[in-house]
Amino acid sequence: MTAAPGAGLRAAVVGVGRIAPDHVDALRRSGFEVTSVTARPGSARAGIFAREHAVERVHRDVDELAAADDWDVAVVAAPPEPAAAIVGQLAATSRPVLAEKPLALHAADLEGLRPYADSILVAYNRRFYAPVRRAWELLQLHGPALIELALPERIPGAPDDQPRTRQFVLNSVHGLDLLRHLVGPVNVVRVEAVGPGGAPVGFGSLMRSERGDVVQLTCDWNSPDNFRLACSWPGMRYELRPFERGRRFEGMDVVEPSPEAPIRRYRPTVVEDVAVDAQAKPGFVEQASALAAIARGGTAGAAARLDDAIEALRLARILLDGAEGLTPGGGS
Repeated sequence: MTAAPGAGLRAAVVGVGRIAPDHVDALRRSGFEVTSVTARPGSARAGIFAREHAVERVHRDVDELAAADDWDVAVVAAPPEPAAAIVGQLAATSRPVLAEKPLALHAADLEGLRPYADSILVAYNRRFYAPVRRAWELLQLHGPALIELALPERIPGAPDDQPRTRQFVLNSVHGLDLLRHLVGPVNVVRVEAVGPGGAPVGFGSLMRSERGDVVQLTCDWNSPDNFRLACSWPGMRYELRPFERGRRFEGMDVVEPSPEAPIRRYRPTVVEDVAVDAQAKPGFVEQASALAAIARGGTAGAAARLDDAIEALRLARILLDGAEGLTPGGGS
């Protein structure tokens, strides 16, 4: 039997928020031993989390963790404001770190991590979805596509998400990373905001990839819609809607009028349906396995690296800055 990727490796977890249990589960499914947890200094939650998840040790702070010898890799599930500093301190120990996305709110905040880039993965877990892998295969096979990307963000996401665009950077950036993962670097051709300057309802953008894909981006705040990405070629369309499900359409079924529906209907024909594996949080086991790979001197496969995180944030800011009036008062 082949050993699990993380077998024999010890993992430390930094952060005890709502995503941390999924990281603990994924690390264990990948074969890691989770040896410690660290939270903010003085956090009462750290001890509770450790007991709930059978983690033996609680480090007082990141300084103590960095000096400890009871871990081989770390997962940082901290808010973006302190995350870059935490990752830098841990990566400076020459041990690999997996950091929750987006890792910072501005690309410039990540530049100081470049000396440790080989040791850092960023948890853009959707890259590992089976439907996303299929999209990548089709894009390689059929070449440039007309792409529709919809990011119907909930704005604001929480009472403290001010300015309004903070939620876009925290969450919608995963859609921008997914786009770049699938088609490579993209250039923004045009951005237009919709609605009054003080309360826009979102924005649209036209982008083009360096390989020739044309991308229509719709960011419609609070719209009753799915996050989705669709690629169209002559005679075929592949749609991630939501990102956890991929369907390939070829041709149309004609449904003749009936008493219940007295019009002729044209329904796209589904020829392939791909869904994520729901045994664990999708993509988390695969990115934990990628962390194990770099800990053993291997390659991280599809995992996002530091440069990917920097470019996703840079693209997010270009779009927000280009949407005139979207962030009145300099909120972007």
